[in-house]
Amino acid sequence: MLISASLPIVGPVEFVRAVRRMRAVPVLLGIDFGGDAEQALQALEAGATACVARPYRVPELLPLVQAAFRRQDGHRTVLTIGDVELDVTAYQVKVGGRVVHLPLREFELLHFLMRNADRTVTREQIMRNVWHSADGTSTNTIAVHVKRLRARLGDVEDTMIQTVRGVGYRLVTG
Repeated sequence: MLISASLPIVGPVEFVRAVRRMRAVPVLLGIDFGGDAEQALQALEAGATACVARPYRVPELLPLVQAAFRRQDGHRTVLTIGDVELDVTAYQVKVGGRVVHLPLREFELLHFLMRNADRTVTREQIMRNVWHSADGTSTNTIAVHVKRLRARLGDVEDTMIQTVRGVGYRLVTG
């Protein structure tokens, strides 16, 4: 996706954050030549794939677009851990072959935990990567979402998604 930094209604950083909450697609941001370097930095921190100078020059833009899509194709679209299967492109989760409907935030939380399987992720990492916020999301909100996710996955004894007290959570593969 190629967007202009001078959007009429919403700023480019907010737009990138909104896209990141919904989809994992490459986002290239067009910045006026000699444009706002701080804005470009904020967009990259929000999840933009790259910032390119306008006016666009196709010979320079084309390799960036191709590289962004190659990286995108390199990500697995179906993650499987135990009997849990998460299809990123279809936004679908199956447990033991049965489709389990998850709200978007729980889907994103499971996706983040599966990408970091067998590693402890901190609450701050979850806030940044799932809620796309460094502040404002309480650890209680995260705990409630984890509890609901466990229930939907049938993880009644908390053996799949483990709480690491005082730190965060770990999704265990074995």
